[in-house]
Amino acid sequence: MELSQINSAIVGLCQDVEDSIKSRMWSDMSEKELIHELVLCILGSGVRYEIAASYSNAISKNGCLIKKNVKEPDHIIKSILSILNNQVDSLWNDKCYKRYRYPNIRATYISESYCNIVNEFGSMKSFLNKSGPATKLRRKLVQICPGIGPKQASHFLKNVGYSDELAILDRHIIKYMEMSNNNIEINYQLGSLDKYEHIESIYIKAVSKFNYPVAIVDQAMWFVMRAVGREAMI
Repeated sequence: MELSQINSAIVGLCQDVEDSIKSRMWSDMSEKELIHELVLCILGSGVRYEIAASYSNAISKNGCLIKKNVKEPDHIIKSILSILNNQVDSLWNDKCYKRYRYPNIRATYISESYCNIVNEFGSMKSFLNKSGPATKLRRKLVQICPGIGPKQASHFLKNVGYSDELAILDRHIIKYMEMSNNNIEINYQLGSLDKYEHIESIYIKAVSKFNYPVAIVDQAMWFVMRAVGREAMI
């Protein structure tokens, strides 16, 4: 598919994406909902969304991520491990998932991230209430939350309605940038926040032509480029 065709497909999908997105605002969300979104971002790294969401929901229902447990992080880890190592029902159909793929490391990441936030800020809502640019909050999330990289932190801030101008860069987005940049290969080293922000600035400038918030373009582009990738494999 030619770049002009891809751009047309993205434009056509942007309005549909904008219409389908349910607007959320972090200030109206409960602490439990905010923590759920953080857990979802940690569990969603390298794992299908459906699986991550189903296990995140089970952890939220368990109620182990509360302030009084911060003094006993091992108890939090044990509670989360008991969920990740066992079967949970899918949120969408009659399927069930037998076990989460990375139980030990992700249970530790979740416990440490939650405890670090509560110990430093008192709550997730207090952390977000410190305001400041979204890029500053993203950097802080990466700093204090093990298992949260720039992409996951951007996803979290988008999902809770803090910002729709942070890019969620993945291989589909990078492929588009390579195609639109005279086929110059972009080094896909996005674990470094400085590298991520550098590529993000190029990306934001490149997609300003679509006249939609970055988060909308991101999602539309993801759908289109994933379809292009599948088409290339046929």
